[in-house]
Amino acid sequence: MELLLKRHRSSFSIEIVHDPIIGLDRLSQNKYDALILDYSLPNMNGLETLAEIKKRKLTIPVIMVTGQGDERIAVQAMQQGAQDYLTKTPDYLNLLPDVIVRAIEERRVSSRLHQIEHSYFSLFENASVAIFIVDARTLKVLQVNKMASQLLEISQSQLLKKTFIEFCSSKSVEKMQKVFSEIGKKKHSSMDNLLLVQANRRVIPTDMSCSLVQVEGEEVVQLFIRDIREKVKMQQQLLLSRQRLISLFDGITDLI
Repeated sequence: MELLLKRHRSSFSIEIVHDPIIGLDRLSQNKYDALILDYSLPNMNGLETLAEIKKRKLTIPVIMVTGQGDERIAVQAMQQGAQDYLTKTPDYLNLLPDVIVRAIEERRVSSRLHQIEHSYFSLFENASVAIFIVDARTLKVLQVNKMASQLLEISQSQLLKKTFIEFCSSKSVEKMQKVFSEIGKKKHSSMDNLLLVQANRRVIPTDMSCSLVQVEGEEVVQLFIRDIREKVKMQQQLLLSRQRLISLFDGITDLI
């Protein structure tokens, strides 16, 4: 196996360990691209070794090889996290290099996707506006970020148990229902002064924009909601100042 892999175009660097306990320690201390794991080993078998790799959270693609040809072992190996499985048939060594290359590449792609997913989730969770992901058909809230929970002063788990309409003030329900009914045609929509109800029944003004997207074949509506209480307060103060200035101006008896 070592000779064949070293002659392969990928020029594998091979390290052989016969005892899984020693092998697990080396996996913890060093970085490897892949692990070829025999089922028959001293001290613990391949499945037990896989379980220990999973327990230690060692992220490495594992190819299990066995001479037993038992499909149940193959199923268990895949359930335990093995990337691939080979039975020791007469030509399995010829298949092994390509299996290793594919396993390494699949793990690399999976790792990259995980990083991207983590980045997007971080952006979603820490966004400065409240974000609601709503089922386009039932209007049930599927996902929310921290800002949505802070805005309505309701825990994220409680938000997921309701439809978005339940958080709308009675004055905004009809408008919001119209937005949802038309979103399938328009794909995008917005609404000024959407009134939402907090847990303490206090009504707060917000601005809302939304879009219809496909996620795994299902249509969902993304709602981006911004708290405009400060904006409304400033507008009221400006209006009051303007009224005072007008009253002051009109009260002057001199010609201007």
